[in-house]
Amino acid sequence: MKVFIVGLGLIGASYAQRLTKQNYDVYGYDKAPKTLQKALKQGIIKSGELETITRCDIIVLALYPKDNVTFVKTHVHLFHEKQIITDVSGVKVPMLKEIEGVLPDTISYVSHHPMAGKEKPGYDAKDATLFEGKTAIMIKTSKTDNGDLVKLEAFLSVIGFSVFITTSPKHHDKMIAHTSQLPHVLALVLMALSDTDTPAYAANSYRDLTRIASINAPMWRELFESNKTFLSDEIKSMITELSRIETLIDGKHSTELETYMQKVKEKRDAYGND
Repeated sequence: MKVFIVGLGLIGASYAQRLTKQNYDVYGYDKAPKTLQKALKQGIIKSGELETITRCDIIVLALYPKDNVTFVKTHVHLFHEKQIITDVSGVKVPMLKEIEGVLPDTISYVSHHPMAGKEKPGYDAKDATLFEGKTAIMIKTSKTDNGDLVKLEAFLSVIGFSVFITTSPKHHDKMIAHTSQLPHVLALVLMALSDTDTPAYAANSYRDLTRIASINAPMWRELFESNKTFLSDEIKSMITELSRIETLIDGKHSTELETYMQKVKEKRDAYGND
């Protein structure tokens, strides 16, 4: 099978490295010439020529959401009906709407979102084992049929994913606002409130909570803004819950605060061990 990966950052390069190790024919492109040369020199892609897209079975769009749209608009003439187009974007609704409007009906397009990553971005952070045992969320588009989902799941299994969820673009973006984007917002706020004395007093809990504040700012700005409605709702809910726990802490009955903590603990424990 031949695979073309557009964008050789952390996700794209990790996919390319893993697939090459699995004896796939991997081709790729990156707008940064140095990155492309590294990928060629290290042998994780066979060629960086865009025209190779026409000979590939699967095309993975691994750029920022708006850049994915621009790439499809510019290179749609290279796609054909025997291929599956997919992407790894962290926000789906606005991007999918634009891409669906560009692709002809004969092109198969099924999106997905890898539930794994690192706080450090870029080609040099690539890791062929990054997705081992992780979850892949597959998102149906107007150009997806059940056969496409089966093919994409088989492809993602080779990369290491072992858990697969299929959902709609809207539900994906709502859930990601809570499970991914809100934690990044909280990490940013915690660090914004820190001062020069903070590191000396920071134990594992603080460092674990703020690790993801070491952020790829251009990418996350775009993700936040693209999903601002759902993310804004999550921030408002967080403010409400913070006010609630503040009231419990200030209250006269400490048992109410302890009950709150115990209920939340039980909720978290039900997730199982990480």
